Amino acid sequence: MLLSSPLRQSVLRRTTFAAAPLALIAGCKWTDDGSEEATPEQTEPAVAADDKFVAEALEAINTAYELVDHVARKHIGLSTPLAGLTNLHREQTTTLGGEIEPVPRRGKQVPDGDRPALDLVTRQERSLQRTLTGLAGQASSGSLASTLASMSAGVAQHLILLKATKVGGQA
Repeated sequence: MLLSSPLRQSVLRRTTFAAAPLALIAGCKWTDDGSEEATPEQTEPAVAADDKFVAEALEAINTAYELVDHVARKHIGLSTPLAGLTNLHREQTTTLGGEIEPVPRRGKQVPDGDRPALDLVTRQERSLQRTLTGLAGQASSGSLASTLASMSAGVAQHLILLKATKVGGQA
C-alpha cells in the first residue's frame, strides 16, 4: 500500500531528522546539493587535543584501577566481585595504548569494612564514568569518542553489578 503524499512527506521528514544525527556520528556531512561526503581529515590541533584526552583517560583509569586493586587485596571477600572491574580497566588501558602503572594512593585510605570500601570503589567508578563521558564529548576523532563512550558504558554496567553485590549478608 502506498502512503498518501502528505503522510509520505511526514514520514520522510521524520526519517531525515532521525538520520541526520547518525550521519554526524558516522563522520559525514550534508552538502548543498543533498549528497553525502566524508568530513575532512583531522588537523594537527585536533590530533594533539585527542592525545591529551587519551592521557587524561589513562590517568583516570589508572587511578580507578589502583583503588580497585587495593580494595580487592585488603578485602578478600570483595576480590571476586571486583575482578571484573580489574579486567575492564586493564582492557581499557590496553585499548588506549597504555599500560597499568602503579600509582601511589592519592586519595582517602581504604576503609576497614567491606561495605564502606565497596562504596568508595563505587564513588571512584562513577567519577571515572563521568570523566570518560566528558572526554568522549570533547574528542575530535569519532573513533576516539566512540571508544571513550563505550568505556564509560562498560563502567556503568559494572556499577550496576557493584550495587547488587552482597556484603556481609547485605545487598
